[in-house]
Amino acid sequence: MGGRSWLSCGLFVLGLWCINFSWVQPLECSPAILPSGVSEILSSRQHGFTITSKSSQFLHSYWLLHFEAAPFLGSSRLQLWAWVPVPPHASELILEFKDHEKDLQRILLDTFPIIFSSYESEGGVLLEIYCLLVYWMEVVPILLAEKSVSTDVPGAILRECSRTQDKRDAVLLFVSSSYAQPSLFHLPYVQEPFIPDVEQLLLSPNHQEVDHDQVNLPTQKLCHLQDQKVNLYRASWGQCIVAPKTFSFPSCQGNCLALNSELLHSSFECYKREAPTCSRLFQVCSPIKARLFSLMVQDDEHKMSVHHMNTSIVEKCGCS
Repeated sequence: MGGRSWLSCGLFVLGLWCINFSWVQPLECSPAILPSGVSEILSSRQHGFTITSKSSQFLHSYWLLHFEAAPFLGSSRLQLWAWVPVPPHASELILEFKDHEKDLQRILLDTFPIIFSSYESEGGVLLEIYCLLVYWMEVVPILLAEKSVSTDVPGAILRECSRTQDKRDAVLLFVSSSYAQPSLFHLPYVQEPFIPDVEQLLLSPNHQEVDHDQVNLPTQKLCHLQDQKVNLYRASWGQCIVAPKTFSFPSCQGNCLALNSELLHSSFECYKREAPTCSRLFQVCSPIKARLFSLMVQDDEHKMSVHHMNTSIVEKCGCS
């Protein structure tokens, strides 16, 4: 319950702040704070999209939140809606979308029995929507690519995010009848001591090396997926990243022995002679299935940007 109490405390403090100022200020993250490689990708704005909070209104025990998603390049626009339930009279989160070029009416994405944390003040209401933004981060690329609307993976991510009790970042949406466009505030959670060179896992491609030291290789040195955990809570620049903050960044490691018995025999003889051309007799352990990897950052008090990185997250390895 430590995570919930930490979040509740943050909501209370920001609620008092909003009573006095009635607006929220996004975290300032200058390019100098970020590693040069990460800063270069984020500043190029070539691959990714923005999510902008457009409006909010209270209707029948729901906060109806309207967002717009747009790619960095191109004219496509997606309208996104979230019916955020206000207990005790409502308990289902309802998510909808509309492609303004193709759809005449809203299309239902999914419903979830999820209640977001909130805090009421005299000036408005703070809604904790971190998990909702993580969901949009996953589902928007699917919709922009005009693929079939399969939300199983984003839905599972949303449910898992909502269940977690760990301390994590919060994103607060300040909704008020006094302001047409709701404001976003990223409240980062930081863990110390910091770990150096976390960005190398994000910026460097996966390298596979052939082990020339042994002929009879144990199972763990054959081609396999080697998992590496990344924790941006413990990166000195991690507070600038909204999501994801913890994730697996696997790589393909190990050797691929030739399946052909004649080549296998030649491999053994080659290694006995320590010939420099031995590596040609081996296949390469490399990714055969990967998925897009992205980082979300805050642009201003109304907008988040999702940047597709140059590397992908490997899901399966094979020999080729």
